[in-house]
Amino acid sequence: MYLKTLTIYGFGHFHDRTFTLDAGLNYLVGPNEAGKSTLTQFIVAILFGFPTKKHPELRYEPLDGSRFGGALTFVQAKTQYTVSRTAGPHGGTVTLHDDTTDLTLPATQLPKLLAPMDQLLFTQVYAINEPRLGQVFSASKQALIDRLRHVGAVGSDYWLQRAQQMDKEADTLYKPQGRNPQLNQQLRTYQELTDKLDKANAAYETYWQLRQEQQQRQQQQADLQTQLQQQRRVTTTLTQRVSQWSTYVAWQRLAQNQQAAVSGFSATDATQLEQLRGQLTAAKQALTADQQRIATAQQAAELPEFFQEYLPVAAQVDPLLTELPDVQLASQQQTALKTTRAELQRRATEIEAQFAQDGQMPRAFSLATTQQIDQLQQRLISANQQRRQLQQTLNQLNERYQQLQPAKAHATNPLADKQVVWLTMGLAVLIGAMFLPGAMFKLVGALLGVAVGYYGVFLVDSSTPASRQLQALTDDIRDSQAQLREKGRLIDDLTNQLDV
Repeated sequence: MYLKTLTIYGFGHFHDRTFTLDAGLNYLVGPNEAGKSTLTQFIVAILFGFPTKKHPELRYEPLDGSRFGGALTFVQAKTQYTVSRTAGPHGGTVTLHDDTTDLTLPATQLPKLLAPMDQLLFTQVYAINEPRLGQVFSASKQALIDRLRHVGAVGSDYWLQRAQQMDKEADTLYKPQGRNPQLNQQLRTYQELTDKLDKANAAYETYWQLRQEQQQRQQQQADLQTQLQQQRRVTTTLTQRVSQWSTYVAWQRLAQNQQAAVSGFSATDATQLEQLRGQLTAAKQALTADQQRIATAQQAAELPEFFQEYLPVAAQVDPLLTELPDVQLASQQQTALKTTRAELQRRATEIEAQFAQDGQMPRAFSLATTQQIDQLQQRLISANQQRRQLQQTLNQLNERYQQLQPAKAHATNPLADKQVVWLTMGLAVLIGAMFLPGAMFKLVGALLGVAVGYYGVFLVDSSTPASRQLQALTDDIRDSQAQLREKGRLIDDLTNQLDV
Protein backbone atom coordinates (compact mmCIF):
# COMPACT_ATOMS: atom_id res chain seq x y z
CA MET A 1 0.00 0.00 0.00
CA TYR A 2 1.25 3.50 -0.78
CA LEU A 3 -0.29 7.00 -0.77
CA LYS A 4 -0.78 9.00 -4.00
CA THR A 5 -2.49 12.32 -3.13
CA LEU A 6 -3.44 14.26 -0.02
CA THR A 7 -6.36 16.70 -0.52
CA ILE A 8 -6.95 19.01 2.48
CA TYR A 9 -10.31 20.81 2.77
CA GLY A 10 -9.35 22.36 6.09
CA PHE A 11 -6.95 21.00 8.63
CA GLY A 12 -4.82 23.19 10.94
CA HIS A 13 -3.42 26.12 9.00
CA PHE A 14 -3.84 24.18 5.67
CA HIS A 15 -6.97 24.68 3.52
CA ASP A 16 -7.71 23.84 -0.09
CA ARG A 17 -4.30 22.25 -0.62
CA THR A 18 -3.33 19.14 -2.58
CA PHE A 19 -0.09 17.23 -2.16
CA THR A 20 0.95 14.67 -4.78
CA LEU A 21 3.19 11.80 -3.66
CA ASP A 22 5.22 9.40 -5.75
CA ALA A 23 5.61 5.66 -5.26
CA GLY A 24 8.56 5.00 -3.00
CA LEU A 25 10.17 7.35 -0.46
CA ASN A 26 8.94 11.00 -0.29
CA TYR A 27 10.68 13.79 1.67
CA LEU A 28 8.86 16.75 3.25
CA VAL A 29 11.46 19.37 4.20
CA GLY A 30 10.67 22.61 5.97
CA PRO A 31 11.47 24.72 9.03
CA ASN A 32 9.75 24.33 12.37
CA GLU A 33 5.99 24.99 12.35
CA ALA A 34 5.96 24.50 8.56
CA GLY A 35 3.30 21.77 8.89
CA LYS A 36 5.18 18.47 8.73
CA SER A 37 3.54 17.11 11.93
CA THR A 38 0.20 18.51 10.75
CA LEU A 39 0.40 16.45 7.53
CA THR A 40 1.28 13.35 9.57
CA GLN A 41 -1.70 13.93 11.87
CA PHE A 42 -3.90 14.57 8.79
CA ILE A 43 -3.05 11.10 7.37
CA VAL A 44 -3.83 9.49 10.74
CA ALA A 45 -7.14 11.39 11.05
CA ILE A 46 -8.36 10.56 7.53
CA LEU A 47 -7.49 6.86 7.84
CA PHE A 48 -8.57 6.21 11.45
CA GLY A 49 -10.86 9.09 12.47
CA PHE A 50 -10.72 12.54 14.12
CA PRO A 51 -9.96 12.68 17.84
CA THR A 52 -12.82 13.68 20.13
CA LYS A 53 -13.26 17.22 21.29
CA LYS A 54 -11.73 16.25 24.62
CA HIS A 55 -8.36 16.48 22.84
CA PRO A 56 -8.60 19.74 20.82
CA GLU A 57 -4.82 19.87 20.38
CA LEU A 58 -4.98 16.73 18.23
CA ARG A 59 -8.05 17.68 16.14
CA TYR A 60 -6.35 20.48 14.13
CA GLU A 61 -9.63 22.19 13.33
CA PRO A 62 -9.12 24.87 10.63
CA LEU A 63 -8.37 28.33 11.97
CA ASP A 64 -10.10 30.16 9.10
CA GLY A 65 -13.41 28.33 9.54
CA SER A 66 -13.21 26.31 6.30
CA ARG A 67 -14.73 22.82 6.00
CA PHE A 68 -13.03 20.43 8.44
CA GLY A 69 -11.60 17.29 6.77
CA GLY A 70 -10.06 16.12 3.54
CA ALA A 71 -9.48 13.18 1.17
CA LEU A 72 -6.68 10.67 0.68
CA THR A 73 -5.96 8.50 -2.35
CA PHE A 74 -3.99 5.26 -1.92
CA VAL A 75 -3.24 2.10 -3.89
CA GLN A 76 -3.78 -1.33 -2.37
CA ALA A 77 -3.25 -4.60 -4.33
CA LYS A 78 -3.13 -2.74 -7.69
CA THR A 79 -6.48 -1.07 -6.89
CA GLN A 80 -6.81 2.67 -6.25
CA TYR A 81 -9.12 3.87 -3.48
CA THR A 82 -10.16 7.37 -2.35
CA VAL A 83 -11.25 7.85 1.24
CA SER A 84 -12.65 11.20 2.40
CA ARG A 85 -13.56 12.20 5.93
CA THR A 86 -15.37 15.33 7.16
CA ALA A 87 -16.59 16.56 10.52
CA GLY A 88 -19.22 14.30 12.05
CA PRO A 89 -19.99 11.94 14.92
CA HIS A 90 -17.85 8.92 15.80
CA GLY A 91 -14.62 10.20 14.26
CA GLY A 92 -16.23 11.92 11.27
CA THR A 93 -18.27 11.07 8.20
CA VAL A 94 -16.38 8.65 5.95
CA THR A 95 -16.80 8.04 2.21
CA LEU A 96 -14.89 5.21 0.46
CA HIS A 97 -14.68 4.98 -3.33
CA ASP A 98 -13.03 2.36 -5.60
CA ASP A 99 -11.46 4.45 -8.36
CA THR A 100 -10.44 1.43 -10.43
CA THR A 101 -13.96 0.07 -10.84
CA ASP A 102 -15.74 3.38 -10.12
CA LEU A 103 -17.77 1.94 -7.26
CA THR A 104 -18.73 3.46 -3.92
CA LEU A 105 -17.96 1.05 -1.08
CA PRO A 106 -19.39 1.01 2.44
CA ALA A 107 -17.28 2.75 5.07
CA THR A 108 -16.99 -0.53 7.00
CA GLN A 109 -14.65 -1.85 4.28
CA LEU A 110 -11.92 0.67 5.23
CA PRO A 111 -10.65 -1.18 8.37
CA LYS A 112 -10.56 -4.41 6.36
CA LEU A 113 -8.43 -2.77 3.64
CA LEU A 114 -6.04 -1.40 6.28
CA ALA A 115 -5.84 -4.64 8.33
CA PRO A 116 -3.75 -5.64 10.18
CA MET A 117 -2.72 -1.98 10.51
CA ASP A 118 -4.58 0.01 13.18
CA GLN A 119 -4.07 3.52 14.57
CA LEU A 120 -1.81 2.41 17.43
CA LEU A 121 0.50 0.40 15.18
CA PHE A 122 0.57 3.18 12.56
CA THR A 123 1.56 5.85 15.07
CA GLN A 124 4.21 3.63 16.69
CA VAL A 125 5.80 2.49 13.43
CA TYR A 126 5.27 5.20 10.81
CA ALA A 127 4.47 8.40 12.72
CA ILE A 128 7.85 9.07 14.36
CA ASN A 129 8.34 12.62 15.63
CA GLU A 130 11.00 14.31 17.72
CA PRO A 131 9.58 13.36 21.15
CA ARG A 132 9.33 9.73 20.10
CA LEU A 133 12.88 9.78 18.76
CA GLY A 134 13.96 11.05 22.15
CA GLN A 135 12.18 8.14 23.79
CA VAL A 136 14.01 5.72 21.48
CA PHE A 137 17.42 7.24 22.27
CA SER A 138 16.73 7.19 26.01
CA ALA A 139 15.24 3.67 26.09
CA SER A 140 17.10 0.75 27.58
CA LYS A 141 18.28 -2.23 25.56
CA GLN A 142 15.36 -4.45 26.64
CA ALA A 143 12.82 -1.66 25.96
CA LEU A 144 14.32 -1.14 22.49
CA ILE A 145 14.09 -4.91 21.82
CA ASP A 146 10.46 -4.93 22.90
CA ARG A 147 9.74 -1.96 20.63
CA LEU A 148 11.36 -3.75 17.68
CA ARG A 149 9.25 -6.79 18.43
CA HIS A 150 6.18 -4.55 18.36
CA VAL A 151 7.27 -3.30 14.96
CA GLY A 152 7.87 -6.83 13.56
CA ALA A 153 4.62 -8.47 14.73
CA VAL A 154 1.07 -7.36 15.26
CA GLY A 155 -0.28 -8.13 18.71
CA SER A 156 3.10 -9.21 20.05
CA ASP A 157 2.24 -8.21 23.63
CA TYR A 158 0.40 -11.44 24.15
CA TRP A 159 3.25 -13.50 22.75
CA LEU A 160 5.84 -11.67 24.87
CA GLN A 161 3.80 -12.37 27.99
CA ARG A 162 3.34 -15.94 26.87
CA ALA A 163 7.11 -16.32 26.30
CA GLN A 164 7.84 -15.02 29.81
CA GLN A 165 5.26 -17.38 31.27
CA MET A 166 6.75 -20.32 29.38
CA ASP A 167 10.24 -19.36 30.60
CA LYS A 168 8.95 -19.52 34.17
CA GLU A 169 7.29 -22.86 33.53
CA ALA A 170 10.52 -24.15 31.97
CA ASP A 171 12.43 -23.13 35.11
CA THR A 172 10.00 -25.23 37.18
CA LEU A 173 10.78 -28.23 34.94
CA TYR A 174 14.56 -27.92 34.56
CA LYS A 175 17.46 -25.88 35.87
CA PRO A 176 21.10 -26.63 35.17
CA GLN A 177 22.04 -26.44 38.87
CA GLY A 178 18.64 -27.30 40.38
CA ARG A 179 17.57 -30.35 42.37
CA ASN A 180 13.81 -29.94 42.83
CA PRO A 181 12.66 -29.46 39.18
CA GLN A 182 10.92 -32.50 37.77
CA LEU A 183 13.27 -32.98 34.82
CA ASN A 184 16.32 -32.78 37.10
CA GLN A 185 14.88 -35.54 39.26
CA GLN A 186 14.10 -37.69 36.23
CA LEU A 187 17.63 -37.14 34.90
CA ARG A 188 19.06 -38.33 38.23
CA THR A 189 16.76 -41.35 38.10
CA TYR A 190 17.86 -41.99 34.51
CA GLN A 191 21.52 -41.84 35.55
CA GLU A 192 20.90 -44.32 38.39
CA LEU A 193 19.08 -46.70 36.05
CA THR A 194 21.88 -46.34 33.49
CA ASP A 195 24.45 -47.31 36.14
CA LYS A 196 22.39 -50.34 37.10
CA LEU A 197 22.07 -51.29 33.44
CA ASP A 198 25.84 -51.01 32.96
CA LYS A 199 26.37 -53.33 35.92
CA ALA A 200 23.84 -55.78 34.52
CA ASN A 201 25.50 -55.66 31.10
CA ALA A 202 28.85 -56.38 32.71
CA ALA A 203 27.31 -59.43 34.41
CA TYR A 204 25.90 -60.61 31.09
CA GLU A 205 29.36 -61.36 29.70
CA THR A 206 29.49 -64.61 31.68
CA TYR A 207 26.00 -65.47 30.49
CA TRP A 208 26.92 -64.93 26.84
CA GLN A 209 30.09 -67.01 27.26
CA LEU A 210 28.05 -69.87 28.68
CA ARG A 211 25.51 -69.41 25.89
CA GLN A 212 28.25 -69.64 23.25
CA GLU A 213 29.67 -72.75 24.93
CA GLN A 214 26.18 -74.25 24.94
CA GLN A 215 25.80 -73.55 21.22
CA GLN A 216 29.19 -75.13 20.57
CA ARG A 217 28.20 -78.21 22.59
CA GLN A 218 24.94 -78.42 20.69
CA GLN A 219 26.79 -78.19 17.38
CA GLN A 220 29.17 -80.92 18.52
CA GLN A 221 26.21 -83.03 19.59
CA ALA A 222 24.58 -82.55 16.17
CA ASP A 223 27.84 -83.58 14.46
CA LEU A 224 28.07 -86.66 16.68
CA GLN A 225 24.46 -87.53 15.89
CA THR A 226 25.24 -87.31 12.17
CA GLN A 227 28.31 -89.53 12.62
CA LEU A 228 26.23 -91.95 14.71
CA GLN A 229 23.65 -92.25 11.95
CA GLN A 230 26.37 -92.88 9.40
CA GLN A 231 27.93 -95.56 11.61
CA ARG A 232 24.53 -97.13 12.12
CA ARG A 233 24.04 -97.35 8.37
CA VAL A 234 27.47 -98.94 8.03
CA THR A 235 26.61 -101.34 10.85
CA THR A 236 23.34 -102.26 9.17
CA THR A 237 25.15 -102.95 5.90
CA LEU A 238 27.75 -105.10 7.65
CA THR A 239 25.04 -106.94 9.59
CA GLN A 240 23.25 -107.78 6.36
CA ARG A 241 26.46 -109.03 4.86
CA VAL A 242 27.16 -111.13 7.96
CA SER A 243 23.66 -112.61 7.71
CA GLN A 244 24.44 -113.56 4.11
CA TRP A 245 27.80 -115.06 5.00
CA SER A 246 26.32 -118.52 5.53
CA THR A 247 24.77 -118.36 2.08
CA TYR A 248 28.09 -117.35 0.64
CA VAL A 249 29.83 -120.21 2.44
CA ALA A 250 27.20 -122.65 1.16
CA TRP A 251 27.70 -121.29 -2.33
CA GLN A 252 31.44 -121.80 -1.99
CA ARG A 253 30.88 -125.34 -0.75
CA LEU A 254 28.49 -126.09 -3.60
CA ALA A 255 30.93 -124.59 -6.07
CA GLN A 256 33.56 -127.07 -4.87
CA ASN A 257 31.14 -130.00 -5.12
CA GLN A 258 31.50 -131.44 -8.62
CA GLN A 259 28.90 -134.21 -8.28
CA ALA A 260 26.37 -134.51 -11.02
CA ALA A 261 22.95 -133.09 -10.42
CA VAL A 262 20.18 -135.54 -9.69
CA SER A 263 16.87 -134.89 -11.43
CA GLY A 264 13.45 -135.68 -9.99
CA PHE A 265 12.25 -136.28 -6.40
CA SER A 266 13.48 -138.95 -4.11
CA ALA A 267 11.32 -141.08 -1.86
CA THR A 268 12.33 -138.97 1.15
CA ASP A 269 11.22 -135.80 -0.63
CA ALA A 270 7.85 -137.36 -1.41
CA THR A 271 7.42 -138.38 2.23
CA GLN A 272 8.25 -134.84 3.44
CA LEU A 273 5.81 -133.40 0.89
CA GLU A 274 2.97 -135.59 2.19
CA GLN A 275 3.83 -134.60 5.76
CA LEU A 276 3.73 -130.88 4.86
CA ARG A 277 0.39 -131.30 3.10
CA GLY A 278 -1.07 -132.96 6.14
CA GLN A 279 0.22 -130.22 8.41
CA LEU A 280 -1.28 -127.57 6.06
CA THR A 281 -4.70 -129.30 6.12
CA ALA A 282 -4.65 -129.52 9.91
CA ALA A 283 -3.68 -125.83 10.20
CA LYS A 284 -6.58 -124.82 7.91
CA GLN A 285 -9.06 -126.83 9.97
CA ALA A 286 -7.75 -125.29 13.19
CA LEU A 287 -8.03 -121.80 11.67
CA THR A 288 -11.66 -122.43 10.64
CA ALA A 289 -12.53 -123.65 14.12
CA ASP A 290 -10.85 -120.61 15.73
CA GLN A 291 -12.76 -118.24 13.45
CA GLN A 292 -16.06 -119.89 14.40
CA ARG A 293 -15.24 -119.58 18.09
CA ILE A 294 -14.36 -115.88 17.63
CA ALA A 295 -17.67 -115.19 15.83
CA THR A 296 -19.60 -117.02 18.57
CA ALA A 297 -17.78 -115.07 21.26
CA GLN A 298 -18.53 -111.76 19.53
CA GLN A 299 -22.22 -112.62 19.28
CA ALA A 300 -22.37 -113.74 22.89
CA ALA A 301 -20.45 -110.69 24.15
CA GLU A 302 -22.63 -108.03 25.77
CA LEU A 303 -21.95 -104.50 24.46
CA PRO A 304 -21.60 -101.59 26.99
CA GLU A 305 -24.66 -99.45 27.64
CA PHE A 306 -22.94 -96.30 26.28
CA PHE A 307 -22.05 -98.07 23.02
CA GLN A 308 -25.63 -99.37 22.68
CA GLU A 309 -26.90 -95.77 22.99
CA TYR A 310 -24.32 -94.63 20.45
CA LEU A 311 -25.28 -97.07 17.66
CA PRO A 312 -28.77 -95.57 16.87
CA VAL A 313 -27.38 -92.02 16.60
CA ALA A 314 -24.00 -92.81 15.05
CA ALA A 315 -24.96 -91.11 11.76
CA GLN A 316 -25.66 -87.80 13.58
CA VAL A 317 -22.81 -88.04 16.12
CA ASP A 318 -19.96 -88.82 13.70
CA PRO A 319 -20.23 -85.49 11.72
CA LEU A 320 -20.39 -83.61 15.04
CA LEU A 321 -17.26 -85.40 16.26
CA THR A 322 -15.55 -84.34 13.01
CA GLU A 323 -16.49 -80.69 13.66
CA LEU A 324 -15.49 -80.89 17.36
CA PRO A 325 -11.91 -79.46 16.81
CA ASP A 326 -13.35 -76.46 14.93
CA VAL A 327 -15.93 -75.86 17.66
CA GLN A 328 -13.24 -76.07 20.34
CA LEU A 329 -11.05 -73.66 18.37
CA ALA A 330 -13.98 -71.24 17.95
CA SER A 331 -14.69 -71.49 21.70
CA GLN A 332 -11.06 -70.72 22.50
CA GLN A 333 -11.08 -67.77 20.10
CA GLN A 334 -14.33 -66.49 21.67
CA THR A 335 -12.77 -66.72 25.13
CA ALA A 336 -9.67 -64.90 23.85
CA LEU A 337 -11.84 -62.20 22.25
CA LYS A 338 -13.76 -61.71 25.50
CA THR A 339 -10.49 -61.37 27.37
CA THR A 340 -9.23 -58.93 24.73
CA ARG A 341 -12.47 -56.91 24.94
CA ALA A 342 -12.23 -56.70 28.74
CA GLU A 343 -8.58 -55.62 28.43
CA LEU A 344 -9.50 -53.00 25.82
CA GLN A 345 -12.29 -51.68 28.03
CA ARG A 346 -9.89 -51.47 30.94
CA ARG A 347 -7.31 -49.66 28.79
CA ALA A 348 -10.01 -47.30 27.45
CA THR A 349 -10.97 -46.45 31.04
CA GLU A 350 -7.33 -45.80 31.93
CA ILE A 351 -6.80 -43.67 28.82
CA GLU A 352 -9.96 -41.68 29.53
CA ALA A 353 -8.87 -41.13 33.13
CA GLN A 354 -5.39 -40.09 31.95
CA PHE A 355 -6.20 -37.82 29.01
CA ALA A 356 -9.74 -36.54 29.63
CA GLN A 357 -9.86 -32.86 30.52
CA ASP A 358 -13.02 -31.48 32.16
CA GLY A 359 -14.84 -34.65 31.14
CA GLN A 360 -13.87 -34.28 27.46
CA MET A 361 -11.50 -36.56 25.54
CA PRO A 362 -8.91 -35.00 23.20
CA ARG A 363 -9.67 -34.39 19.54
CA ALA A 364 -10.24 -37.49 17.42
CA PHE A 365 -7.66 -38.86 15.03
CA SER A 366 -7.11 -37.21 11.69
CA LEU A 367 -8.53 -38.69 8.51
CA ALA A 368 -5.15 -40.14 7.46
CA THR A 369 -4.65 -41.79 10.89
CA THR A 370 -8.19 -43.18 10.82
CA GLN A 371 -7.64 -44.63 7.36
CA GLN A 372 -4.36 -46.16 8.47
CA ILE A 373 -6.06 -47.76 11.51
CA ASP A 374 -8.85 -49.08 9.27
CA GLN A 375 -6.28 -50.62 6.94
CA LEU A 376 -4.48 -52.26 9.87
CA GLN A 377 -7.77 -53.62 11.22
CA GLN A 378 -8.72 -55.00 7.80
CA ARG A 379 -5.31 -56.67 7.52
CA LEU A 380 -5.72 -58.07 11.07
CA ILE A 381 -9.18 -59.49 10.24
CA SER A 382 -7.84 -61.03 7.00
CA ALA A 383 -4.85 -62.52 8.88
CA ASN A 384 -7.18 -64.02 11.53
CA GLN A 385 -9.38 -65.55 8.83
CA GLN A 386 -6.34 -67.02 7.08
CA ARG A 387 -5.09 -68.32 10.41
CA ARG A 388 -8.42 -70.05 11.10
CA GLN A 389 -8.39 -71.60 7.63
CA LEU A 390 -4.83 -72.85 8.19
CA GLN A 391 -5.87 -74.25 11.57
CA GLN A 392 -8.79 -76.10 9.98
CA THR A 393 -6.50 -77.46 7.25
CA LEU A 394 -3.98 -78.56 9.91
CA ASN A 395 -6.74 -80.33 11.86
CA GLN A 396 -7.85 -82.17 8.74
CA LEU A 397 -4.26 -83.20 7.97
CA ASN A 398 -3.82 -84.44 11.56
CA GLU A 399 -6.98 -86.51 11.27
CA ARG A 400 -5.77 -88.06 8.02
CA TYR A 401 -2.41 -88.72 9.68
CA GLN A 402 -4.14 -90.48 12.60
CA GLN A 403 -6.19 -92.53 10.14
CA LEU A 404 -3.06 -93.65 8.29
CA GLN A 405 -1.23 -94.66 11.49
CA PRO A 406 -3.02 -98.04 11.92
CA ALA A 407 -2.40 -98.83 8.26
CA LYS A 408 1.27 -98.10 8.85
CA ALA A 409 1.38 -100.31 11.95
CA HIS A 410 -0.14 -103.31 10.18
CA ALA A 411 1.55 -102.77 6.81
CA THR A 412 3.71 -105.53 5.50
CA ASN A 413 7.41 -105.01 6.05
CA PRO A 414 8.94 -103.98 2.68
CA LEU A 415 12.14 -105.82 3.58
CA ALA A 416 10.21 -109.04 4.21
CA ASP A 417 7.95 -108.66 1.17
CA LYS A 418 10.38 -107.44 -1.47
CA GLN A 419 13.95 -107.91 -0.40
CA VAL A 420 13.41 -111.44 0.96
CA VAL A 421 11.60 -112.46 -2.23
CA TRP A 422 14.42 -111.19 -4.40
CA LEU A 423 16.98 -112.78 -2.07
CA THR A 424 15.11 -116.10 -2.24
CA MET A 425 15.01 -115.89 -6.01
CA GLY A 426 18.73 -115.19 -6.12
CA LEU A 427 19.41 -118.12 -3.79
CA ALA A 428 17.22 -120.39 -5.94
CA VAL A 429 19.08 -119.31 -9.07
CA LEU A 430 22.38 -119.89 -7.27
CA ILE A 431 21.39 -123.35 -6.11
CA GLY A 432 19.91 -124.19 -9.51
CA ALA A 433 23.16 -123.13 -11.19
CA MET A 434 24.98 -125.81 -9.21
CA PHE A 435 23.07 -128.48 -11.11
CA LEU A 436 23.94 -127.14 -14.54
CA PRO A 437 26.44 -129.06 -16.65
CA GLY A 438 29.75 -127.49 -17.20
CA ALA A 439 31.81 -125.20 -14.93
CA MET A 440 31.17 -122.14 -17.12
CA PHE A 441 27.39 -122.52 -16.85
CA LYS A 442 27.67 -123.03 -13.10
CA LEU A 443 29.80 -119.87 -12.75
CA VAL A 444 27.42 -117.79 -14.87
CA GLY A 445 24.40 -119.13 -12.96
CA ALA A 446 26.10 -118.40 -9.63
CA LEU A 447 26.92 -114.85 -10.67
CA LEU A 448 23.36 -114.37 -11.87
CA GLY A 449 21.99 -115.57 -8.52
CA VAL A 450 24.31 -113.25 -6.61
CA ALA A 451 23.29 -110.34 -8.87
CA VAL A 452 19.57 -111.06 -8.28
CA GLY A 453 20.10 -111.22 -4.51
CA TYR A 454 22.18 -108.03 -4.52
CA TYR A 455 19.52 -106.23 -6.54
CA GLY A 456 16.76 -107.32 -4.15
CA VAL A 457 18.68 -106.34 -1.01
CA PHE A 458 20.37 -103.10 -1.99
CA LEU A 459 18.56 -101.66 -5.03
CA VAL A 460 14.88 -102.41 -4.59
CA ASP A 461 12.97 -99.49 -3.09
CA SER A 462 11.81 -100.54 0.37
CA SER A 463 9.19 -97.89 0.60
CA THR A 464 5.45 -98.59 0.17
CA PRO A 465 2.65 -96.35 -1.20
CA ALA A 466 1.33 -96.03 2.34
CA SER A 467 4.73 -94.89 3.67
CA ARG A 468 5.16 -92.40 0.82
CA GLN A 469 1.66 -91.05 1.41
CA LEU A 470 2.41 -90.74 5.12
CA GLN A 471 5.66 -88.90 4.38
CA ALA A 472 3.88 -86.48 2.00
CA LEU A 473 1.20 -85.91 4.65
CA THR A 474 3.91 -85.21 7.25
CA ASP A 475 5.50 -82.62 4.93
CA ASP A 476 2.10 -80.94 4.41
CA ILE A 477 1.57 -80.80 8.19
CA ARG A 478 4.98 -79.15 8.68
CA ASP A 479 4.27 -76.59 5.92
CA SER A 480 0.88 -75.79 7.50
CA GLN A 481 2.48 -75.36 10.92
CA ALA A 482 5.13 -73.03 9.47
CA GLN A 483 2.45 -70.94 7.72
CA LEU A 484 0.42 -70.89 10.95
CA ARG A 485 3.44 -69.59 12.89
CA GLU A 486 4.07 -66.93 10.21
CA LYS A 487 0.43 -65.78 10.44
CA GLY A 488 0.76 -65.66 14.23
CA ARG A 489 3.79 -63.39 13.98
CA LEU A 490 1.93 -61.18 11.44
CA ILE A 491 -1.08 -60.93 13.80
CA ASP A 492 1.22 -59.99 16.71
CA ASP A 493 2.91 -57.32 14.57
CA LEU A 494 -0.42 -55.81 13.47
CA THR A 495 -1.73 -55.92 17.05
CA ASN A 496 1.39 -54.10 18.27
CA GLN A 497 0.97 -51.43 15.58
CA LEU A 498 -2.66 -50.92 16.58
CA ASP A 499 -1.66 -50.70 20.25
CA VAL A 500 0.93 -47.99 19.45
